[in-house]
Amino acid sequence: MIGIKKCKECGLEFEVNLKIKRSHRRMFCSSFCAKSNNGKRNKGKKQTDETKSKKSKASMGEKNHFYGKTHTNEAKSKISKGNSGKIRSEEFKDKTRNRMMGSGNHFYGKKHTQETKDKIRKIHRDCSGTNNPMYGNGYKLIGSKNGGWCGGITEDPYSKKFNRTLKNIIRRRDNFTCVICGKFGNEVHHIDYDKLNSDEKNLITLCHSDHMRTNANRNYWMAFLNDYTKIKYYE
Repeated sequence: MIGIKKCKECGLEFEVNLKIKRSHRRMFCSSFCAKSNNGKRNKGKKQTDETKSKKSKASMGEKNHFYGKTHTNEAKSKISKGNSGKIRSEEFKDKTRNRMMGSGNHFYGKKHTQETKDKIRKIHRDCSGTNNPMYGNGYKLIGSKNGGWCGGITEDPYSKKFNRTLKNIIRRRDNFTCVICGKFGNEVHHIDYDKLNSDEKNLITLCHSDHMRTNANRNYWMAFLNDYTKIKYYE
């Protein structure tokens, strides 16, 4: 038995089988209208933590459709090419960073069990020396072969003023503390990235890890560190 029903999205009339239970009958004339309506209906809404947890558990381990499988080299190549050249906006990076900070981090307030620590320690030990797949291949990552190569800008000359005495003045001024993370810092960074500008206002103390971080997103770090020094020392 066939009946006529009006699409909830576009208003177009379409045929439905009236023998099918009412709650199971189609409400839309096409999958396009169904997806369009579903998007509007859920716009601005957020899933509860309970719903997220249920979905997560439903896709864990053997329940996951990709469990035990690996991407083929062809698939890996396509994924790599698809992501090649993409640049994340600063807004996106900030949102991602903030989402993973503090209580937003999945490991917040947790600690590794002794069993996990032992496993990590064993993995590091088993991959040291000649057991490391990269052992003896360091030459492959030298100079322009390295993914972080920027044309040799690290060889730019420093000013004669940028000596051990000046570095120690900056370190003592900052109390040997990295101004980004608050941990011990022993490296002196040029805020405007001009190695010839060794004015004390242009120098700041960083730890090695954060000094490496400042090589990317230079405009962001330049503004951040400039504001920091102005507020702390020169206002």
